[in-house]
Parts: sequence; C-alpha cells; structure tokens
Amino acid sequence: VKIVTASGIRLSCSTTAPILTKNKGYVEAPKLFGEQIAVMRNDIAFYDEVVGIEDIGYKHVRVIDTGDNSFWAGDIQNAYVLHHNARINDALDYDKK
Repeated sequence: VKIVTASGIRLSCSTTAPILTKNKGYVEAPKLFGEQIAVMRNDIAFYDEVVGIEDIGYKHVRVIDTGDNSFWAGDIQNAYVLHHNARINDALDYDKK
C-alpha cells in the first residue's frame, strides 16, 4: 500500500507494516486512514494525519532487519514515516518499547 499524509509525505510498504500512531501505538498500514502517524521532514519529527491509503498491487518487498527497532522510510527524500522492523502479529509486545 501507499500511505499519504496531509503534508504530502508518502511511504510504499507492505500491508503488514507496523507504523507508529500518536494514539494507538503501532498499527498495520492499511488501517491508518485518519490516524496521526510519526513522520519526519527535513530532520524535524512530528505527527501528521494519514489522508490516503492506496492499493499499489503486489510488489517485491525488501525485508530490512534492524533487530527490534524502528527506522525512517519514505518515497521522497527528506520526508519519512517511522516504520517498525517486525510484523504486528509477531510475538512482540509493542507497549513495552
């Protein structure tokens, strides 16, 4: 899916991608519409509302192993979404992080 925020930050990711929200912790990408998510533009982090979620079909997804950590990713240089390394249905307790 492609996530689009009110300020135009975009991220193409898998449907199981855990994205940090302001009020619900980590939420799978397709369930983010209307949520405030953690983003960064030009090295300034803030929360931004998800205004669009687009089905981009089946694509190869590169697995990035950062251990049990989050990382910044996005479709535009200097405009990123905070993305977690694991799937939500994995045996991780996100509330303890």
